Amino acid sequence: MAARSRLRALGLVPGAASLQDVLNEFRSGGAGVVCALNSDLLLSASNLVDSDEDILQVVGLAELVKKCLTLCDDNPKGLGSGGLVVTAVSKATESLDSGSPY
Repeated sequence: MAARSRLRALGLVPGAASLQDVLNEFRSGGAGVVCALNSDLLLSASNLVDSDEDILQVVGLAELVKKCLTLCDDNPKGLGSGGLVVTAVSKATESLDSGSPY
């Protein structure tokens, strides 16, 4: 299955105060999957999205990775702890330009 749109990264200030505005902005771009490394923020996002909504899906990083690997006919493995995930993402993105959305 081919991706229908590009990956978008939206930044948030610390805390969940602007979360509703960011979700509305994200929703305006069409259907998408909301994912975050911060499980508390992800829980807040899921509480702001109706369970019957067909535009946004809120999923944890591990679930998203498993779905992607399954779609690629790969065998999903377990995901590292939160600290390992943050370290891996930091390492993978450290050479990106400061203007990169990642």
